[in-house]
Amino acid sequence: MMRQMRLHLFLVVMAPWAIAQVPSDIQAFRQEPHGDRSALVKGVVDGNGIRSIYYNTSQLARWPDGMAIEWPKGSGHNYFESALPVVGVRFRLPDSTTVTAIEGSALQGGWDRFFTTRYRSGFEAVPGYTGGARPTRIATSVNRDTWPPSWNGTWRWMDGVDTGHADFETFSVTDDAHCPDLGAPKGSYQPIVSDTTRFGLGLRMETRGLQWGRDSLAQDILFFVYDVVNLSDFDYDSAAIGLLAIPGVGSFQMSTPRQALSLSRSEDMIIASSPGGVGWPDNWKTHLVGLVVLETPAKAASDTVTAGIGSFAMHAKMDTSIAGFRLGNDSSLWHAMTSGIGDTVRADSAVSFVVASEPFALPKWSRRRFAVAYVLAIDRARLSRVAARAHQIAAAGYRFKSTASGVADDQQAGIPRSASLSQNYPNPFNPTTTIQYTTPSRLLVNLRVYNTLGQQIVVLQNGEQDAGFHQVRFDARALPSGLYFYRMQAGSYIETKKLLLVK
Repeated sequence: MMRQMRLHLFLVVMAPWAIAQVPSDIQAFRQEPHGDRSALVKGVVDGNGIRSIYYNTSQLARWPDGMAIEWPKGSGHNYFESALPVVGVRFRLPDSTTVTAIEGSALQGGWDRFFTTRYRSGFEAVPGYTGGARPTRIATSVNRDTWPPSWNGTWRWMDGVDTGHADFETFSVTDDAHCPDLGAPKGSYQPIVSDTTRFGLGLRMETRGLQWGRDSLAQDILFFVYDVVNLSDFDYDSAAIGLLAIPGVGSFQMSTPRQALSLSRSEDMIIASSPGGVGWPDNWKTHLVGLVVLETPAKAASDTVTAGIGSFAMHAKMDTSIAGFRLGNDSSLWHAMTSGIGDTVRADSAVSFVVASEPFALPKWSRRRFAVAYVLAIDRARLSRVAARAHQIAAAGYRFKSTASGVADDQQAGIPRSASLSQNYPNPFNPTTTIQYTTPSRLLVNLRVYNTLGQQIVVLQNGEQDAGFHQVRFDARALPSGLYFYRMQAGSYIETKKLLLVK
């Protein structure tokens, strides 16, 4: 008798997160302890002419025991009340419900008022990133006692390169593992499928504060670089990152507006001042503070031009106990972070503001950067020079080079002496790189990228630009690896350089 053989075919459908291999660095981050409010510490950032109180939740905070931005250091003059990074995401839950979630970490007054009733803070400090069994200070490059033992006596320099680094750095890590329930029943959304103890969006934020004191312009700059990592098993198609801030310049006792804000779009800078020129307390003479946006994530893979301000919104007549923009009001903050640029000038008794990137995609296991610089000066002309120096240092990968191409001395730093085209940084690169150039006067600037066959790939700039320092970002995600050329023509100046894409 012949047996009848049957072949059974089983089709197993696996979720995308179950098929892909989790990168080793993401897996290592997932295995770290969850952020915990008990790990909160603060410290003083004072590596140059600016002194600041900084918390390892990524917030600059004046209340209750210090100044967010004191300048000059030791003067007792405060230019910012507080500032903290916020990340917004709009996505669909597994039940197809669309959710808007804003994550931030608030320590001051009204910003964390929401959390005292229902939620814990979105971003909390991840333990293990400062020294000692019971840490009491933030980790800084100038004090080895604040370094965690796992670093084995080596400071984690910016981008892992110990060259041209800042004179003073601080480093901290937060995550949103204990964040709100995102408007859904608790536990219905797990960002990391294998971790039933982690909630929120599955985000990690690495924050670096950088200061240089060796340069007459850089000594009035405080950099903060925020790297957001999506540890989750899901892609977020629409995200935004920015800062929620309250300037502190101006007198509380003035009957006329004590604060004025303006946006300089050509410099990617928000400028805060006191219309009366008087500070509180003691009626000291105020100067100018600017917040310069240096880097934002690319809007899309095809977006090859600048990484400037995507949205800017202000809220005036702020109550002294609660900010105009408040964490917990996700829909209001998301609107402010994604609605583009509204009014660019405002003066009132107090003004808070939100500045953010353009919306961008945040795929699972990806990393995106948002970077700013606080700049201070005695007048508008010098403020522009200090802001230009901040852009130069950022374009060089946050490495200071006093002889960088196009950088003139203090007296001439605002107006380059000649046109120049710098080598892109980083190079080789994958997938984005920054190209910096200068113009000594208002000129028609044409900057294009070509392949080895001489075929034009993209136009990065084609139009008149004022004298100054400029930069554009080239995003080559849609291009194959290989050698490319970028060519700049500004008036009679023509220069071509090579760049190498390695994927």
